Amino acid sequence: MTPTDDYGVMARLDDHPVPYEHQFYKTTLKGIIGLDLRSAGTFYHREKAGYKNLDTHRKQQAQERSLETFDNDRAYRLPRDERMERVQTLLRGMALMDGGAKQALHYTNVAPSFMVCAVTKGGNNPFGHVVNPNTRGEPRVNSEALSEALEVFSDQFLSPLYVGWVRGFMDDQREGVENSLTGRKYVLDHPRSVFERVAEDFALAENAGWLD
Repeated sequence: MTPTDDYGVMARLDDHPVPYEHQFYKTTLKGIIGLDLRSAGTFYHREKAGYKNLDTHRKQQAQERSLETFDNDRAYRLPRDERMERVQTLLRGMALMDGGAKQALHYTNVAPSFMVCAVTKGGNNPFGHVVNPNTRGEPRVNSEALSEALEVFSDQFLSPLYVGWVRGFMDDQREGVENSLTGRKYVLDHPRSVFERVAEDFALAENAGWLD
């Protein structure tokens, strides 16, 4: 989309107009998100910057609820079912994510068109180099980088690879990525369906270790 300018005047009190410029543009944004499953529903009360979640009053409430102690009595944990429900709610919320600045006016949204995720043993995101710009600055899924990440970090994956991809977005690259996934355990569908699938997989008995 070629940027276009919309010039006008914004009114102020006392009849002093302020000129403004409205510029339209189109771009693709990349984001890296990590969810610490071990910390889901876990609340620390120790005196350490960035780690204290509970004040004296809430610590007392945790004790009254007989919450499980964690990390050498430095934290309290919600029951496992409540922790899992919180994770599932977040994932299902991401499945429904929509909106953006002036969506009603511009008819745009911030829902992901492509996403790749997995449950891993560690906190390092192995997929940070999977999407990069090409020589024209357009997004490109690097199937070689994806294959390398899946091979190098194979001992870290606890789940299948989840890939969400909207039809109509980078369709010319889809076949190459599918070929790189041959022989691997993965889920490939619309991002909304994939987020729902991940949420459902948390409830499976064989995946009980994901929250440990």
